[in-house]
Amino acid sequence: MANADKLRGNAGRGSARRGGAGRGAAAPCSRRWREWAPLMALGGLILAGFGPVFWAGFVWDDSVFLLEARPVREWGGLLDIWFNPASMAEGHYWPLVYTAFWLEHKLWGFNPLGFHAVNLLLHWLNTALLLRLLQRLAVPGAWLAAAVFAVHPAHAEPVAWVISRKDLLASLFYLLAAGCWLRYRSRPTARAYLALLGLFVAGMLSKSFVVTLPAMLLVAAWWRHGRIVKTDVLQTMPLFLIGAFIAIGDLIFYFERAVLHFDYSFAERLIIAGKALWFYAGKLLWPQPLPVIYPKWDVDPGQLLNWLPLLLAAALAIGLHLARGRIGRGPLAGALFFAITLSPVLGFANNSYMGISFVADRYQYLASAGILTVLAAGAAMLYRRLEAAARRGAFADAAAGRNGAATFADGRDGAELRAAWLHDAIRCAAAILAAALLAIYGALSFQQAQAYRDPLIFFNHIRTHNPGEYHGHYNYGLALMERKRYEEAEAPTRRAIEIAPESSAAHQNLAVITHNLGRHDETLAALKQATELAGKQTAEQYYHIGHVAAQVERYDEAERFLLRALAMEPGHREAEDTLVFAYLDAGRYADALALRPGIGAALQRIAGAQIKEGRFEDAAGNYRRAAAIEPENAQVRANLNYALSQLAVENFTERRFQKALELFREITALDPGNAEAHSNLGSALAQLGRFREALASFERALAIDPQLESAGYNRRLALEKLRAQPENGAPPPSKPAPEQ
Repeated sequence: MANADKLRGNAGRGSARRGGAGRGAAAPCSRRWREWAPLMALGGLILAGFGPVFWAGFVWDDSVFLLEARPVREWGGLLDIWFNPASMAEGHYWPLVYTAFWLEHKLWGFNPLGFHAVNLLLHWLNTALLLRLLQRLAVPGAWLAAAVFAVHPAHAEPVAWVISRKDLLASLFYLLAAGCWLRYRSRPTARAYLALLGLFVAGMLSKSFVVTLPAMLLVAAWWRHGRIVKTDVLQTMPLFLIGAFIAIGDLIFYFERAVLHFDYSFAERLIIAGKALWFYAGKLLWPQPLPVIYPKWDVDPGQLLNWLPLLLAAALAIGLHLARGRIGRGPLAGALFFAITLSPVLGFANNSYMGISFVADRYQYLASAGILTVLAAGAAMLYRRLEAAARRGAFADAAAGRNGAATFADGRDGAELRAAWLHDAIRCAAAILAAALLAIYGALSFQQAQAYRDPLIFFNHIRTHNPGEYHGHYNYGLALMERKRYEEAEAPTRRAIEIAPESSAAHQNLAVITHNLGRHDETLAALKQATELAGKQTAEQYYHIGHVAAQVERYDEAERFLLRALAMEPGHREAEDTLVFAYLDAGRYADALALRPGIGAALQRIAGAQIKEGRFEDAAGNYRRAAAIEPENAQVRANLNYALSQLAVENFTERRFQKALELFREITALDPGNAEAHSNLGSALAQLGRFREALASFERALAIDPQLESAGYNRRLALEKLRAQPENGAPPPSKPAPEQ
């Protein structure tokens, strides 16, 4: 054996002299490959499971906290992010998250691809750090735990939702800090401890759940050594103090900005916490369905069954503690990691999301590693026991002499071959089960990640999986409204109102929908309801009601609400304009002139501009109003005549003869001595088959102007039609005279 080792050593040195192609040169490369291959495999799993995020956009809170965040958009916004947090929509002080967003915006703007790619990268880094930590702690099944963490469907929310960056970034600093702690414990240096403190602070400035890290370091010390000594407490004490200082400051800042009215009793909060722990654990084992927003639970302390989850959690903890001599301290340590990391979001402290749901997938992103590690370690230990049992069986066979003298060419007897076969079968079965688990979880993650493609898909996913949830229906309707798909938007908006009749915003959206569908009476009712439900009425709300009331010709109501708007905001230009036109349409010219003395001249200027733009119908409406105010103004009447004539010819040309007829009648009433107007009126009547009336109009035109050829020609055609009664065939009307 010594000679063989010597020969291998000489060969290696000889190869090195020949150019480094031998065994000694290849070993470092092979070692690096062994280190990186598992990490690359994890990256491949992440890309396979969460690949759809490359085509995902921004959804829901991304708009409020990212796209509409002024400090993120502006170059100077970085100072506001750190020193003027009130300028952000975010209620918490987590500046590192928004610093990352600010930097990314400067690199690629608001292209969602860049933000999603960074989320994927952070998830891969977190998975790699988790694997390294588990390997350093010699936890069995480390790679399997990391692989399941990499592709678990419950992680689709923090990975695929851009605004959940805070969970990914905080977890990154948490895991880095934990690695620094292990280095410090093995080799205590001031540099290592300062790095630990810096990473801990960075985590706290990303999301406050990192405050649980020092508690978990004590749990880790107990798990490794069976006790917590004074040194452990002293070394973690600075982390406890810094974490408490930052967390309390963040909560003070949050509660100054957020108005939360969750009056849950302590007993109810205990019930919420107990149910949440089992809920999260259940989703790790059976991650279906994942509706993003989960229904709230009954938390009545008077219902004894509501206390069962909390009692079971306590019983499990006690049982794991009592069984630690037989199963080890690992299961309890993993369960404690899970519960302690989740503790900030178990309902003991108020947060705005409690108004929607008690739980969210993103909350258990890092905490899930505790349960997944315990399960993976248990599977790995079971695998090892099965292997050991196979070997023991072979040894027992040999000891009992059941193999006789039977041996094989390779020197192994029957027992050894059976043991080898059983070992291979166990290894193959374990590999198949692990691959199947990862494939199932990966497929579910792929499916769940597609829900974040765009707001329509996202909110439809929520309302499909949680039909009783208000926000899914409300925001789905809103997304359809933004695409001007008003008919489709009506049903989800009405469903949102059924779920939350007190929602002023939903009634407001219904008003917009019915307004665009031309159902103005319903619009008016929805606007009134929205205004009544709003906690504080505004001039803008009263203006919208008055505007719609004027559209449906309910002028008294329009006046009442528009005057309220003007009383609250005297300079509200739109409200004043609408009221003026409501007075004009109602024939209350004196009121219109009193509100705006120069309204007549203004209407003429507006109408003149509309004539130039070819908007003859709008121009005719304004000239009508101006003529009503100044009935003796010949210029206004001439301009109205011109606008009506252009509009009438336009309708006639497009074969809207009834509309053209009404307009020609208005023109002849306005200017009875206009021969062309009477001739055009006759043409419209002829097109409608009313030849006798048409003949009368043509004769009226010829009485005014006997030389009008078009009237004479059309009169002869009308006579022929009357005699033969064929189908319509009158020529188009003559062009009107130009504007005076």
